[in-house]
Amino acid sequence: MNNLDATELIKIILEKTHKRSLSIKDAIKIFLESRMQNIETTKYYESKLRVVNNCLISLKIYDTSQVTNDALFHIASMLIKKVKPQTVNKYIQSLLTMLRYLADERDLITIPNLKWKKLKENNIERKALLKKEIIHLYNVIQNKSLRIQLVFRLMFETGIRRTELTKIKISNINMNQNSIFLENFDTKAKRSRYLFFTDDLKDLITRYMKQYKSKFFLLEENGLAISPSSVSSIIERLKKDSNLLCLSPHILRRSFATIMLENGANIVCVKTLLGHSSLSQTNKYLITNYNQLKSDFFNFCPTKNIFK
Repeated sequence: MNNLDATELIKIILEKTHKRSLSIKDAIKIFLESRMQNIETTKYYESKLRVVNNCLISLKIYDTSQVTNDALFHIASMLIKKVKPQTVNKYIQSLLTMLRYLADERDLITIPNLKWKKLKENNIERKALLKKEIIHLYNVIQNKSLRIQLVFRLMFETGIRRTELTKIKISNINMNQNSIFLENFDTKAKRSRYLFFTDDLKDLITRYMKQYKSKFFLLEENGLAISPSSVSSIIERLKKDSNLLCLSPHILRRSFATIMLENGANIVCVKTLLGHSSLSQTNKYLITNYNQLKSDFFNFCPTKNIFK
């Protein structure tokens, strides 16, 4: 190999290994544009990255190449004075999601091996909503869209997980049986299960289904299946509108389970409705069938005694 060839080779190697970067402003713009198909997701990341960018500016960090593990620590130190640990984790995770997208999927930047150990979240959330809070929430959603009403009511009245809610298809809903069948590949535990809904909720479902024709049940404004982040955003807005300190998709799920048990439901039926994979030893001796599940649901459903 002659000197010219060696020089060209070194040049190519240097070009390949050269650290590429973007300004933070451009990085945020490109990342948000990649999320434009989902309005709620775009809003979520836009709000989180706006706060993070303000922190970066305070640290005099204007380029993606300047984002290091020390920078993550300083951002967290600034935010922890204003928000809860779990919220700090969301801000940092949003930044990391953006950087990894630009590096791994778009190949636009080079980033170091960023490691973030999540802050320990304060266990301050109550396990379930109070009866008066539930009644208040039902009053709040009366003036909301059908989609918002359905997201809230399905989560509270069936105990469905946020991600599972987004995967419900029209074909999964049996209006004659007042049931929703969750397929095994759509559940966290990878086990299929049935959920049930009251006649009152059935009317709401029917009205919504008449408005839209799609494979999936709950939709975004652009006609695509609703996303988990959109579900969280809807619940977050209800939290603000109702002035409640504690409200999240998981709290609604906890409330479903707690109130079902308080109403006298069999704990194994509740476990099966929730799709839990625990209590395996109990399951060896107790078998819950479809009819028993349906019977327990309608006998002890969360709304049964709330408005009496």
